[in-house]
Amino acid sequence: MNFLSTARSVARTSLVLGLSAPALFAMSAAKADTLNIKYSVHFSVLPIGNAFLSGSVSPAAYNVEASVKLSGLASMVSSSKGVATAAGAFAGGKLVPQSYATTAANSK
Repeated sequence: MNFLSTARSVARTSLVLGLSAPALFAMSAAKADTLNIKYSVHFSVLPIGNAFLSGSVSPAAYNVEASVKLSGLASMVSSSKGVATAAGAFAGGKLVPQSYATTAANSK
């Protein structure tokens, strides 16, 4: 995999993050809650990648992290991986983003 493919993986991770966010924010606002999701991607029976989503939300703040990494035979060709994180607060009934970061790496 090249850098462009890795960037696409991070973009897909961000999409997963965005699509999963409603589930995270629908959790109870009375206390801090956490969410952990793991996706495994296979080609037939061969594993080729993993995606992870974790987050926490409390009445005052939220924190979400999504990551992707090649595995199995695909990791022998390329060790591409990417991470996206977002954090912020709740103010006036709205999300107030405080930080966002993405990192992508590719080797082999």
